[in-house]
Amino acid sequence: METRVKEYERARVVYKSVGLFAAYSRFEKQFGTRGTLELTVLGKRRIKYEEEVSRDGPNYDTWFDYTRLEESAYRDLKDERGTKQELDAASERVTEIYERAVAQVPPANDKRYWRRYLFLWLNYALFEEIDRKDYSRTREIYRLAIELVPHKQFTFAKLWLLFAKFEIRQLDLNAARKILGNAIGMCPKGALFKGYINLEIELREFDRARKLYEKYLEFDPANSIAWLKYAELESYIDFEIEEGERETARSLYERLTQLSGHVKVWISYAMFEAESIPASSEWEGTSDDEENRPSLPGDISLARQVFERGYQDLKRQGLKEERLVLLEVWKIFEEKHGTAEDVAKVERMMPIFTKRRHVDRETGQLVEDWDRVFPDDERENNPASFKFLQLARAWKQSQVAGDRHGQETPTVTCPAADKSEDDPNEEDNGSDVASSHEEASNE
Repeated sequence: METRVKEYERARVVYKSVGLFAAYSRFEKQFGTRGTLELTVLGKRRIKYEEEVSRDGPNYDTWFDYTRLEESAYRDLKDERGTKQELDAASERVTEIYERAVAQVPPANDKRYWRRYLFLWLNYALFEEIDRKDYSRTREIYRLAIELVPHKQFTFAKLWLLFAKFEIRQLDLNAARKILGNAIGMCPKGALFKGYINLEIELREFDRARKLYEKYLEFDPANSIAWLKYAELESYIDFEIEEGERETARSLYERLTQLSGHVKVWISYAMFEAESIPASSEWEGTSDDEENRPSLPGDISLARQVFERGYQDLKRQGLKEERLVLLEVWKIFEEKHGTAEDVAKVERMMPIFTKRRHVDRETGQLVEDWDRVFPDDERENNPASFKFLQLARAWKQSQVAGDRHGQETPTVTCPAADKSEDDPNEEDNGSDVASSHEEASNE
């Protein structure tokens, strides 16, 4: 009736009062404006989301859609220059939806359930900071989220780091450091250390970054990437003005090898000794003369000594995989910088695969396992087995040579094969290597 007499506002009030959104949508399409039609669609979607969250409160996907809907409505109203009263009402509605969403705490302390839930808190904080510019409320949101997460079971580095970056945007560096310091003290995690270290490096606070690296390596001493990044940091500091201080860098590498003894540190140290570095302390030219900039050459013999020291250190630690990695890099290095004899020396240090017989402690049965056998280990611990290892290597080399020249493979005799029957252990050791001779060579 109101529509027939063209009282559209009265008809609109009636439609809203009784909630007939399907008929209301048709009405707005026919008689309304673009703005009233969008409000109709907005109201219809609100009803849909309210029904879904009433059925399943912890359905975070629905809450994400709901909060995005209200944020979009608020921003559209801001773009259309709505009144202050309208904008306040729209922003309060966004806040209300976020508060209802974050109230749906995951039912179990399982990180899988908390990941999406946490992003509701993060989106909430960003809305308050960016759209409403309510910085005290933003700070309170971050604090509430941190109090809620069960950090003894798991934590989220992103939450701590975003909170700290928020404080930096508020020009409160001490608060940011306190947040990250509490995070590392409460729930240390690699991502937290890296984020905190990157922050200090960006601020050019290298002493603080160095101390953080030391704490990081105390927390995770086997983290090779952290060791290398620490070395890069120190190099960056020492060579920031490019003075070409090779001795300073060498002292750093010596310290790192003593603290970590990691294969990547040894390799990096050796390559550093072999490479040239800028002789910046002697450079007096301009940027246009960069091509003529002098440099301090590397020392191949020192690099070779570092490889040797690294190999012995890894051997002392009983690290077979790491020894092999170092030997492979060392061989490539010698192929580039050394002679044929230097390459052959490294090749003679390479391990071969062989079977080892031993008694299983649990079952008491004799079992066979594949193992890497290093010649120097055998020479020191089992001379008889070492002789067979030499023969196996010689046979393999002769086979390769024969295949290369298209000749018949020569036969390698085994003068040590005549074992004494009075020494059963020696006989077993010999049979171990002899039995694996062909298998190792084929491999």
